[in-house]
Amino acid sequence: MVQADRSMIEGPPLPVERVRVTQEHREDWLAQQLRPRIGIYRYNGVTSYVRRPQPDEIEEPRFPSYLPPFLSGALSLASNGMVWVKRTTAFGAPPTFDVLDHQGRLTMRVLLPPLTRLVGFGVGAVYLARLDDQDLEWVERYHLP
Repeated sequence: MVQADRSMIEGPPLPVERVRVTQEHREDWLAQQLRPRIGIYRYNGVTSYVRRPQPDEIEEPRFPSYLPPFLSGALSLASNGMVWVKRTTAFGAPPTFDVLDHQGRLTMRVLLPPLTRLVGFGVGAVYLARLDDQDLEWVERYHLP
């Protein structure tokens, strides 16, 4: 971890479970690429909702044999100074976070409810977005462990 004075604190290594890329991971990736997207644009005081076009053809990339321990954008800083690291998981497993203290030590592992994603923190709270069966997202507030 980097301190305010730019000095580094190196915590102990985190345990890593290798997650094999499965056919379900590949199919989910493709489904996410084909999912319709809606963009909200505001220009000169006018708000417009635009459905972004879907790509006609998507070439499936070469997938590695194993997923990395975490992906880009996996780090979040909680209001209490703890660092939450989103781990890659087996397909269908709940979103899982390692929570690190100020010394970079693993203090707990947090499993989020299914179909939720971390969107932010408040004083003593964590905010999650939950996707419902109609593709609407609902923001929910939970007590910060």
